[in-house]
Amino acid sequence: MTTHDVATAEAAHHATAISEFADMLRIFGPLVANGRTLTAKNLDFALTTIERDKLARADTPATSPSWPAELTPDLAEILGRPNFTFIKLSQLYRAAGVQLPSTSEGEQAFFLHRMLTHWFEHASGWADAMQKEIEDKVAAVRAMANAGGDA
Repeated sequence: MTTHDVATAEAAHHATAISEFADMLRIFGPLVANGRTLTAKNLDFALTTIERDKLARADTPATSPSWPAELTPDLAEILGRPNFTFIKLSQLYRAAGVQLPSTSEGEQAFFLHRMLTHWFEHASGWADAMQKEIEDKVAAVRAMANAGGDA
C-alpha cells in the first residue's frame, strides 16, 4: 500500500466519521438545545434514524437484480439443489482451505449463499461466475499439491 493509498483511506475514514458526527448533531442538537436529557430511548431512536438514512442514501448498482415476486428459472436452479449435491464441492473447498460447516445442511446453505451472491452480482451470468470460482479453487488445490503443501 502506497503513502497515497494510506492517505486516501484515512481521508475516507475521517469523512465518514465527520458525516456520522453531523448525523448525531442533527438528531441530538435539538434535544440538547431544548434542555432535554439524552436517554437510552432517545439514543436508540437517533441511531435507528441514522442507520435508516444511511440505507436510503446507499447506492445500489444498476445491474444488481432485485428479489423477484415470481420464481425465475435461475433462482429455481439455485434454490432447487438438494444438500447431497454439494458433497464434491465441499471436499474441493475444504482442500482449498475454506472453512465450511460440518453438516450437509450447512454445506448446502454455504453454497446456496455463494450462488445467490453471484446471482445478485452478475444476474443471469451467475453460473459463469460460480464456475470461475470453482475453477479458482481447483487451481489453488493443484498449486498446493504441486508445491507439496497441505490446505
